[in-house]
Amino acid sequence: MTEEEFRADLLACAASRAETESSGAREAFVAEFLERLREAQEVPDAEPCPEALIGYRGRKLEIDAYAYDEADNSLHFFVAIHDGGAVMPPVLTRTEARDQGFNHVVGVFEQARTGWLGGNIEESRPLWAVARRIQSEALPAALRAHVVTDHCLSERVREIMPEVTQEGIPLTFQIWDILGSSVSMRHKMPGTTSSSSSAIYRREDCRSCALRSVRPVMTPTSR
Repeated sequence: MTEEEFRADLLACAASRAETESSGAREAFVAEFLERLREAQEVPDAEPCPEALIGYRGRKLEIDAYAYDEADNSLHFFVAIHDGGAVMPPVLTRTEARDQGFNHVVGVFEQARTGWLGGNIEESRPLWAVARRIQSEALPAALRAHVVTDHCLSERVREIMPEVTQEGIPLTFQIWDILGSSVSMRHKMPGTTSSSSSAIYRREDCRSCALRSVRPVMTPTSR
C-alpha cells in the first residue's frame, strides 16, 4: 500500500465514522487516528474536546482531544493538522508543526493554568471542565503535546527536543503522520529515555497501524 493509498483509506474510514456518528470531518479524523494509536498501545484512551478560540492577548488556542495517563501522571493534549483533500498535501514542515499545532495546544494548557480559560468561556463548552480541572488540581508530572496529521512529515524533522512549561514541568512533543505500510512507525531504541536529546530511533513495520511517530523537533515560540 502506498502512502497515497493508505491516506485515502484512512480518510475514507474517517468519513464513514463522521456519517455514522454525525460528526464533522476533522473530529472524525481525530477519532479514527487516535483509535488506531490506542489500539497500537501508543497513547492512552483520549476524550474528544474539539475547541478553537482566541485566548488572552490574541493567542490562538486549539485542541482536539486530551487524556490523563494514570501510569505516569501525565497529561496528553492532541491537536490535528488536517487537510482532508483527495490529493496528497505538501509535506509538513518544522515551522508548520510548531505554528499550527504545538503553539496552539500548549497555549490551552498555559491559559487554563492561569484561570483565563475557566473565566472566559461558557460552562457548556467541552473545554471549560478540562480547564477548571487543570487550574484546580495539582500539576501533572508531564505535559505531552501531540500533533496528528494526514500530511507526511518532512524527512528533515528528526527529533523532538523536550522543554519545560512556565511552571517547570516536563513538556514533550510528538508528531504522528501517515506513512506507507512498508515503513510505518518510528520507535525508540531500547535503553534510551523519552526525554533524551540524543535518543536513537529505528523504523519498524506496523501494517495494522501504518502511522509514524517522531518523538523526544519542535519548540513552541515564546508566549
